[in-house]
Amino acid sequence: MGEHDAKAATSFRKPTNDVSEEFSSNAVRLSGRHWTIATSIVVATLLLLPWAEQRMEPFQPSVDYRIPYVYSEDYWLYARYAKYASSRYPVAVIGDSVMWGHYVAPRATLPHFLNQEAGTDLFANLGLDGTRQVALTGLIKYYAGDISKHGVLLHLNPLWMSSPDADMSRQEGPADGERGVLSPLRKLLAREGQDEEQAVRLNHVPLVPQLFSRPYGYQPTFGEMAGVSIERHIPYFTWLRHMRMVYYENLGIESWSLSNPYSNPLGAITLKVRAPDDAPQGRPAPWFEGGVEQQDFPWVALDKSYQWRFLKEAVGILRARGNQVFVLLGPINTHLITEASSQTYSQLKGEMQVWLNAQGIPYYAPPPLASALYADASHPLRDGYVELARQLFQYQPFQDWLDEVGAHEKAVDAVAHRIRRSRSAATGRGPEHRPRLTSTYGQ
Repeated sequence: MGEHDAKAATSFRKPTNDVSEEFSSNAVRLSGRHWTIATSIVVATLLLLPWAEQRMEPFQPSVDYRIPYVYSEDYWLYARYAKYASSRYPVAVIGDSVMWGHYVAPRATLPHFLNQEAGTDLFANLGLDGTRQVALTGLIKYYAGDISKHGVLLHLNPLWMSSPDADMSRQEGPADGERGVLSPLRKLLAREGQDEEQAVRLNHVPLVPQLFSRPYGYQPTFGEMAGVSIERHIPYFTWLRHMRMVYYENLGIESWSLSNPYSNPLGAITLKVRAPDDAPQGRPAPWFEGGVEQQDFPWVALDKSYQWRFLKEAVGILRARGNQVFVLLGPINTHLITEASSQTYSQLKGEMQVWLNAQGIPYYAPPPLASALYADASHPLRDGYVELARQLFQYQPFQDWLDEVGAHEKAVDAVAHRIRRSRSAATGRGPEHRPRLTSTYGQ
């Protein structure tokens, strides 16, 4: 018995602190091989899920397609349409709601009437509602890469420079240098300056700079900045935004499930993207019918304008990608602004033209349309777009630019040939007498 008691005592020895003993928990521990397998599964999921869903989700937009208003922040859909359009149309029309057509139906936008003037489908509507120039630059930079080496009709809307608030620039207080590197980083880490800059309402937050050169008043948290950066560079997360907007009422799955407790989240995925509404988003009526009085806009000087800075950056990005860029400058509704404000705008527009000429960028700065053709300070109504399209096709530099686009895009040699023919045939005659263009692009 003594020997048995001794063995029992030794079996319940007090643990030692021998550092040679390896500690482990009850969780599963992965070897290097297991980690490789797990990582491969995650990466495959990130890559294959968006690809598979895109293959199953039909997308055959018409020539007058525009991103649906309710999906304005669905950048996955925008990138998909940009890729689709790049294989079918030689020219992408890029701009804010003026190009998108806020006060008209899809078949009454500027791209529609440009195609009508051309007699063939050359122009795709890649406008996006609610994009200031800074957001439009982000859109081009991160989600419009597939239109490289195409013609781009880029709209420059000076209305975004009509006041410091619209321009999102700081006009008083610390110098512009505070937009640089150290100040945003210092404020982010120390949370300084919260009383100096009030939060602003900003459309298309994922498209604007997050750390350096942020819009005045925009104060993202570190988590928000990291989320935007990840979404820009990993398509899976842009696809998640698409799924949330299209199938889950722009809610996360958890929030959607709480709002729809008896619905199956998987059943919500119908693989059908909503078509654009065949109706204007705003009331299509002349601006003066609403009793609007003339406005005195406090225009921002170009050398202080935040939006102008990003217009120049957008042009640089497009040209670096081999795009043939043509800029449409305005037209602003000068009937709505005071004489003094109109004079300031004319000076500002002249400075923009000087820069465009210096850069060798073809452009058209149309005269103001008739007052009744505007819905507000910058949006034309249907007949206003008809007139703009007519003016563009009568403008010789625009014809020359289309010729260059035709020469640049090998698939549209027929377009370039017919454009050259149309010049001589249109001499002294309106566009209604001009030979119609035909395109073999994408065929």
